[in-house]
Amino acid sequence: MDKADALILRQLKKDAGTAGSRLSEMVNLSVPAVNKRISKMKTEGVIRKATVITDGKAIGKPVLVFVLVTVNELIDSNPEYQAMLEDEDVLECYAVSGDYDYILKIAAQDIDDFEGKLLRLRKNGVMKSQTLMCLREYKFEAAALPEIPGKK
Repeated sequence: MDKADALILRQLKKDAGTAGSRLSEMVNLSVPAVNKRISKMKTEGVIRKATVITDGKAIGKPVLVFVLVTVNELIDSNPEYQAMLEDEDVLECYAVSGDYDYILKIAAQDIDDFEGKLLRLRKNGVMKSQTLMCLREYKFEAAALPEIPGKK
């Protein structure tokens, strides 16, 4: 990955819809060369996907909760967990080290909606959970970026 790739990624992180002509001006390459670089980054898995990031309040899901869970068996081997992960309001799920097995990021319409999701978790083999209610978001980054070569 060179400086041009890093600059392209930075701009696409800000706005995935940036036109190829704008990107080509930023990195001083032709539009086909920029498109080829983007295609290569997709093929290599550097860019996994381009997506939309919504505002929970604007779409009627202002409650954001992190739930730490300890389970009876691994998520991979439990169909109830797999169904839970298909819930569009379960935004993220990570296996973690420490006292808990997984951390879930869940969006909800209100506390009652979240409580229903939590009860469903508990019915499906969650032995222990801890809920962390998000009060305010101070920083959110959808992607980590590489260093720009030659820039410190």
